[in-house]
Amino acid sequence: MKATTPATGVALATLLALSAGTACAATDAGHARVVTYVCANHQRIVVGYPEDPSARRATVRLSWQGRTVLLQRSGSFASGERYINAMAALEWWSSPNRSELRSTHNKRPLLSDCHPES
Repeated sequence: MKATTPATGVALATLLALSAGTACAATDAGHARVVTYVCANHQRIVVGYPEDPSARRATVRLSWQGRTVLLQRSGSFASGERYINAMAALEWWSSPNRSELRSTHNKRPLLSDCHPES
């Protein structure tokens, strides 16, 4: 098992604790995998993906900068999956090559070139 940094451990613990107590479709189905990404600016983001990411109402749990947010799947595209939370003004693009977190206000990346931590 890979050692985690304190920040990654806290984010993962927060993500798991919140997933246990929140009633939503993703909690009912459970999360098949939790991925820690390292982005271009060396920030980390932890994302809990549902067992069936192609489900119409699939949600992901995103933990970043001390908060955890649920984002609902809003579409599948050739370049990957898009998840959004309009209230939090966040958009997560997940693809095999790279992922990024954007602001829905101005579409600018908050985190870019995110790759799974190895």
